[in-house]
Amino acid sequence: MIGRDEELRVVGGIAAGGALVIRGEAGIGKSSLLAEVVAGAPGRVLRANGVESEVEIAFSGLHQLLLPVLDEIGGLPEPQADALRRALGTKSGETTDRLVCAGVLGLLNRLAERAPVLVVVDDAHDVDRASMTALLFAARRLADRQIGMLFAVRDPAPRAVDSAGLAELRLSGLDGESAARLLDALGTPVDGPTRDRLVAATAGNPLALTTLGRSADRDRLALDGSVPVDAALRAAFTAQLQALPAETQAALLIAAADDTGRLDLVESLGGPLDPAERAGLIEVSGGRLRFAHPLARATTYSAATSGEIGRAHRRIAAALAATDPPRARWHRCLATAGPDEPLAAELETDAHDAEARGGLAATASVLLHAARLSPTRADRERRTAAAAHVAWKSGHIGLARTLLSRISENTPTQVRTRGLVELYSSDQVTALHFLRRHARAAQLPDQAGELFFLAADAALHADRLGDARRLARQVADLPGFRDYGRWLADVLELRVVDAEPWEVFDAAPEPVRRSGAHRWLLPMLLNRFGRDPWAAREFGLAAHEQLRTTGMLAISAIALPWLVELECRLGLWADAAEHAEEGLHLARDTGQRPREADFLSQLALLAAWRGDTSGCRRHAQLALERAIPVHNNLAAAQATWSLAVSELASGDVEQASDRLAALSAPGLPQAHEHIARLAAADAVEAHVRAGRVERIVETSIDPANPPWLQAVLHRCLALADDSEKHYLLSTSDIDDFPFERARGSLLHGQWLRRERRPAEASAELRVGIDLFESLEARQWAERARGELRACGGSAPRGDVAALTAQEREVAALAARGLSNREIAARLFISHRTVGYHLHKVFPKLGIAGRGQLRGFDLEP
Repeated sequence: MIGRDEELRVVGGIAAGGALVIRGEAGIGKSSLLAEVVAGAPGRVLRANGVESEVEIAFSGLHQLLLPVLDEIGGLPEPQADALRRALGTKSGETTDRLVCAGVLGLLNRLAERAPVLVVVDDAHDVDRASMTALLFAARRLADRQIGMLFAVRDPAPRAVDSAGLAELRLSGLDGESAARLLDALGTPVDGPTRDRLVAATAGNPLALTTLGRSADRDRLALDGSVPVDAALRAAFTAQLQALPAETQAALLIAAADDTGRLDLVESLGGPLDPAERAGLIEVSGGRLRFAHPLARATTYSAATSGEIGRAHRRIAAALAATDPPRARWHRCLATAGPDEPLAAELETDAHDAEARGGLAATASVLLHAARLSPTRADRERRTAAAAHVAWKSGHIGLARTLLSRISENTPTQVRTRGLVELYSSDQVTALHFLRRHARAAQLPDQAGELFFLAADAALHADRLGDARRLARQVADLPGFRDYGRWLADVLELRVVDAEPWEVFDAAPEPVRRSGAHRWLLPMLLNRFGRDPWAAREFGLAAHEQLRTTGMLAISAIALPWLVELECRLGLWADAAEHAEEGLHLARDTGQRPREADFLSQLALLAAWRGDTSGCRRHAQLALERAIPVHNNLAAAQATWSLAVSELASGDVEQASDRLAALSAPGLPQAHEHIARLAAADAVEAHVRAGRVERIVETSIDPANPPWLQAVLHRCLALADDSEKHYLLSTSDIDDFPFERARGSLLHGQWLRRERRPAEASAELRVGIDLFESLEARQWAERARGELRACGGSAPRGDVAALTAQEREVAALAARGLSNREIAARLFISHRTVGYHLHKVFPKLGIAGRGQLRGFDLEP
């Protein structure tokens, strides 16, 4: 039972003794819940299922329930035994309801003396009234016996079940996560946006979800929003629908076909709605109409004939023609079965307008209909390819794959979309070959440029840096792309990109300017190592907001790793973790397995730096499981690095040395040139501490490397050469990168202590302690404190006077227990600004976190 843990707990408790009425709509899972409880029930189980055709046959339900225990009736007092036999037809004669009720209760009590008894009545609304009277009588008088009684009732039901005095459990639809698990278990996994549409269209009804989970039905939902309804569900809602007057049914069809909730439109085209409102099928309020359940709307629509549906859409189109032409065209489209190029062209224009406004899901549907109405194969495939691309951008990866499979020609849009699917959802080496081949064959520079960039991303993830560098040169050779190719080459060489992100944004070639997504993505990629990391981070926040608000969910998942990387370096670890978690959910929802590995490896590294050993192992293992099968060496290497960092911090230097050596071993799935260079200082430290100095590789520093990377490489040289010059250089000009600064101070302090310079060592170690504690890097802070104690010193406690006015105000509110968002609301600043101030406050006060703020007098 997926998503029903709490319900199972409740029902399982009642099964041991007590009575419960389970209510819910058709298909909501009442029978499945009962079956699960029956499967684990001890003792004797008595079952009955309501049958509509037997509802007028007195005691038919009781006969079904008690048939297995007829031989036990003889043990009852004679009046009760006679009453039961006569009610069940095994003895002639009349009886009374009172005696039958007493007989049922007596029989259940007799059975319970030997073993627990569970009575299960499914579809109780279809059980005859005489049987239900006796069973409910017993249910209200169970006392402390080992008797459980469960009744499942459809809601709304054609016949009422009087459950007064009994406990009730109302089943609701599954949430998005449980719906995804259900579809996965059925072998029909879906991406997040499609799952959300399925849940909305069914209100989480499990039976409807399994019906819609089939691929053809998913495509139908994406195509026109209609919802195929299972026969059982159709029967439940159709019975209510058919009980209404014909003119009300016609009005509901208008409402179902329009589905905007405009009461004035429905009333102008249809009949009276009061009967439907009284029946509980619709709710009317504030000039809006809504169906009480999405499946009621679906049944109303699907129960109509094709002719009736076409007429309804044509009437709506005529009513909207003057006031809402795009909506009118949509209804004309739904009423049109054959090819219609003029209408298809109009729909294509509407789709582009919708995309510009950020309505990507609607855009894909409109383009699909434009393709359906296209008379020629070329137009049909061109529009289908465009729909596939929009579907991919909005996160509907399954629909994008389905649409791509319908296209026979390699059009530019088809190639681009297939390349995106391969790169972000499949094997990185395969994606590299596909993208590079089609980039070389592209007719126009803008097509080639985009494909070369995507191919370079695949090469970078697959540790094919030689291929990536050649691709950068090919980008630079394209007209208008020279600067972009040069900047890409700098990134691939781990050199500072000499341009601000907004400069890169403004310098975009015309084809990139026309692409809403790539104009934001490329500056983020190219400013991973920009000259101003804070400016790059602010641009990253703006880009992420832009992509998210325009519905580009798949592309948001692509952009976030670069933002997380920047925030990790800048010491904004809380923000980095928040964005990594967000990216992980987006990647999962949009079917981007290689990107899942990226975010998991980043979370593993953050956990390692913070000293969260179990969190590091958990994230790293998941990252490796996802990265290795798709040749995402970058994520596999970063996950391996994180495990080594955790081991290095805890003192397991031999294991750390082995892991870090693997980062530079060609052919291993966790080998990656870039990650090996970023982890070089950790590798040298592990090799030195493990006594494996032969593993140390020669280190060179490029003056064009970013300052933080130069600091890392100076740490390598300091450890390898035991050189104070490099220790000093490892901590100079990197105040924007607190973790690297702290690591340098720790190693320098250790060296100074060994050189018997305790005063200087203490000063350097205190800097490290302050920075480690501000980052909540607890294991590293403890190592630094241990070194400080060995010098004969102790960690300082800061002075409130060192705080600025705003830092003191923020700290005072944090000391009272307010969250960052609550503080932000009080002070009219962003919650990220609050985090920045606290990042400055902690080292000034010499504390590790907000819990220690209460020890200071911070009030003005």
